[in-house]
Amino acid sequence: MKTKIVPYNYQHMLAINPKDHGIAMLNQMAGTAFTLMTDDKSEAVLACGGVRSAGIGQMWASFDPDALKDFPKLILRTSKDVINECIIRENIYKLYADASVNKPAWFKHLGFRLCDNVYVR
Repeated sequence: MKTKIVPYNYQHMLAINPKDHGIAMLNQMAGTAFTLMTDDKSEAVLACGGVRSAGIGQMWASFDPDALKDFPKLILRTSKDVINECIIRENIYKLYADASVNKPAWFKHLGFRLCDNVYVR
């Protein structure tokens, strides 16, 4: 499957979860973000993610459940590359992610460590 990374637009997140209108808009305004989508006529959204930042970043991500089942390695690899780009672009020296999302293997793959119930990178 051919994919592409494009700049995030709040409508991309709404394609995954139409109920997240407010957070989708916040994500567009609060820092660098990208969307992973198929590179075909359908341009289906597979995942969105980015970093809300002001020197210290708060990572966020939203995944299409079917895409996560069908393309886990692609999404993990792309997520790592995009996060690294966000850190450089936004000059982030500390990145946090919510530990209530029970995906320790995913966060470990992305270079995070669990510290006081928060993932830190």
